[in-house]
Amino acid sequence: MRLKVLTLLAFLVLGVFAYYFINRPSVSNQNITPSLTPTPTNQQTVSPTYYPDTKSAIQAFMANKYKKQLSEVKITVDKEVPGYAAGTVMFGEGGPGEAGAWLAVLGNGWNVVWDGNGNVDCVKMRQEYGFPDTILKPNFCN
Repeated sequence: MRLKVLTLLAFLVLGVFAYYFINRPSVSNQNITPSLTPTPTNQQTVSPTYYPDTKSAIQAFMANKYKKQLSEVKITVDKEVPGYAAGTVMFGEGGPGEAGAWLAVLGNGWNVVWDGNGNVDCVKMRQEYGFPDTILKPNFCN
């Protein structure tokens, strides 16, 4: 009797294994084929400003500051290193009081921290804003 129970138990265990292997979920090769091309990911494009370039950003900043139309503001970027830029601005056709220089730093967009025709506070530009000499020399500071 004991042998019959062990035999029945063995057939039962073998039956469970057979059922599992016959009915287990199969892995389809159609989803495993490796791709030779990279799959695009959802990466954000980081842009330093809303505008496509420094010149456009400074132009918009100056137009807003001086309440001018964009078409009246002409910007020249003379020097630019990561995070800092310098150049000139001309309003309308230029002339006395209608042109000057500017210094800008990049934070959350470009911010013109000095513009005009006067002297630049070089100590402030270096200490407060961290301007490198590649921007400040020779046009603004010695």
